[in-house]
Amino acid sequence: MRLRFLLTILVVLLIAAGVVWWRWGKFVTIEARRQKAMELMVKGQIPPEQMPQPIGNPEAKVVMEVVAPPFACHNFQLVQMAQEIAEKFKDKVYIKFTASPPPGAATCMGVVINGKQKFQIGERSIEFHGPLIPSSVKAEYGYTREDIESALQLEIEEAYGKQ
Repeated sequence: MRLRFLLTILVVLLIAAGVVWWRWGKFVTIEARRQKAMELMVKGQIPPEQMPQPIGNPEAKVVMEVVAPPFACHNFQLVQMAQEIAEKFKDKVYIKFTASPPPGAATCMGVVINGKQKFQIGERSIEFHGPLIPSSVKAEYGYTREDIESALQLEIEEAYGKQ
């Protein structure tokens, strides 16, 4: 009876240790990827001069950072989309391009608007990291151009008031 009790405790402890290790390992993996992207930037494999120049109004109250490292698979789409959005929102948005994520960003590829990556758009919660997906595709991961434009509109209304 006592041996069975000790074995049960041992199994429970091993399961708890496994869960803790799994969650910690996930965090370490994400951080390692972020560090690798920053290392590549520092080593000169991704020269900052290869990134597009900022566009829009430098005095704008809404700043959108497009994190699009040249080695990322969808970066061209992000850069092209940002250039088109700059034309649409003209003086109210300033768009910067970077190859490495800003401090606090949870991604090495995506969009950061006024320091935020998560937005509540209607009923949906959108997080702008990972791939830009076409509007016609319904995916659980990623975001669309319309999602970005909606988030920008929310930030513009907050910064400039409704117009």
